[in-house]
Amino acid sequence: MLQLRTRGCVFLLSYCYLLLLTVAQVTNPSEVNALLAVKNNLIDPMKRLSNWNKRDPCTSNWTGVFCHDATGTDGYLHVRELQLLDLNLSGNLAPELGQTFSTDNNGFHVE
Repeated sequence: MLQLRTRGCVFLLSYCYLLLLTVAQVTNPSEVNALLAVKNNLIDPMKRLSNWNKRDPCTSNWTGVFCHDATGTDGYLHVRELQLLDLNLSGNLAPELGQTFSTDNNGFHVE
């Protein structure tokens, strides 16, 4: 009887873990890397992009990063817009930005 309960608990925990993995939404890793490259190329004296190192850009609301509300066909969330105006930033945008985000990528827009 105890073995049956143990197996039942293990099965239930495994099921919950798999369910959590399938429901968890994350931003496309190549887009996250491109955003971090952008941050590394910019001078941010006011530390406006300080939250760009924490968690996921779409689920953690990174400053100036706007994402589509639903996951794409690939299972990832996607960045739709980058608004960096009026943040007192200087420097050059990283080349990864153009390599990762194109106009075909769900209408991505940089402002």
